[in-house]
Amino acid sequence: MAVSRRRKKRIRMIKFIRAFLITLVLISVIAVAALYALKHFQQKEAVKEEKERPPVITVDNCDITGHPREALREELLKRHPWSLSVIGDYDSYEFPDMYSEKLDKVLDKAYSSGKDSSFSTEYSDDEIDALAKKLAEQAAGELSVSVSHNDVIRYVAETDSFEFFDAPADRIIDNDALEEDIKAALKAGDYTARIQAKTKGGEIAFKAEDFKQIGYYQTHTTNNNDRNTNVRLSCEAVNGTILQPGERFSYNEKLGKRTAEKGYKEAGAYANGEHVMELGGGVCQLSSSMYNAVISANLQVDERTGHTYEPTYVTPGEDATVSYSKPDFAFTNSTEAPIGILTHYEDRTVTVKIFGLPQLEEGITRHLRSEKIGVIDPPMPNYVEDPMVVPGYEDIVKNAKPGSRWKTYIVLEKDGEVISEEYLHTTTYKGEPATIRRNLAGLVALGIVPPTEGEQGAPADGN
Repeated sequence: MAVSRRRKKRIRMIKFIRAFLITLVLISVIAVAALYALKHFQQKEAVKEEKERPPVITVDNCDITGHPREALREELLKRHPWSLSVIGDYDSYEFPDMYSEKLDKVLDKAYSSGKDSSFSTEYSDDEIDALAKKLAEQAAGELSVSVSHNDVIRYVAETDSFEFFDAPADRIIDNDALEEDIKAALKAGDYTARIQAKTKGGEIAFKAEDFKQIGYYQTHTTNNNDRNTNVRLSCEAVNGTILQPGERFSYNEKLGKRTAEKGYKEAGAYANGEHVMELGGGVCQLSSSMYNAVISANLQVDERTGHTYEPTYVTPGEDATVSYSKPDFAFTNSTEAPIGILTHYEDRTVTVKIFGLPQLEEGITRHLRSEKIGVIDPPMPNYVEDPMVVPGYEDIVKNAKPGSRWKTYIVLEKDGEVISEEYLHTTTYKGEPATIRRNLAGLVALGIVPPTEGEQGAPADGN
């Protein structure tokens, strides 16, 4: 009995141990599975978190992750203000803001990258080289000074004269030196630097006392009041004109359209070869006077056209006709300094004076000389039928005028002696027909008495 109880007790113990071990194994398996599931969940959450995390972005080694773009831009512009400028001898030049453009490119790249990134708003060496070259060229173009600026000459209306001032010589910016100075400022991050430009050039190009009257011409008008009004208005429009070196003068552009609102009157003029009454008729007198003054000043003539018929106020071949808008009279200030033009009308006299630097040696003058080289037969007469004329007779109301051809030269004289003559142009003028009254119908108005010999015209030739 005693043996049997011990055996039973051992069997129960074995069963207990077996159950315990099985339970322990199950618990271990469950624990391992739980740990694996937890680890897998944690890894999944980490991946999810990594995907949802915004990219880490640094600009100038500062973490800007999550910062609003515009707020960051404003802050960076405060840290790096741009007012880079160059000081020249007579003026200064502030460069347009180049930093904002650089900053926007950096921020655009940073906020659109989608991954961890690091950017710098500073310029690279290659960027500095390219930018310095570009900025130096801009500044040189703005600050290089030539003698053509308006400070050299001024028209004084109160005295109807010009004032001239000493003109500085060309002051050319030293591009290479300026480029190096800009590079140094950019590399140092000094975007507010004021760089003193180095220049090349002399001190004075010419002095006020060098300016003199270099061109002059004078013509006389008729006693036609309306025509003289037009001449006066044209003189007033041109008077006081200043032309810089290389600047072109157009007579039609200066006067503009001749209108009644401007005060112009109707006076005799030629249009398409016909004599007409036209607003502004007579303004050719000033353009012709100016043409001769420009020649005497040794300036470059660009446009000149002769009249249809011979002029009376200048020698034929030495006139310059105008009509709005063509033909025009135009010339260029071909000197290296400004010129001033005075044009006056007084007592039926037109006077043109041009002031500037003399273009001819002292004692040498320049003018036009024209000679007639041909005569052109006038056109057929204009016949006017008039019953007041006795049949068989012709009454010459206006005599025919032959046309002509003139050759014009530029003459240089020194101390009154001709030293050269240069052919300039040939001008052809039309002839004017006679106007003749006659009576071919044979009907005679009552009361007409046949003329005595020499009293009316000559007998008709039967045509």
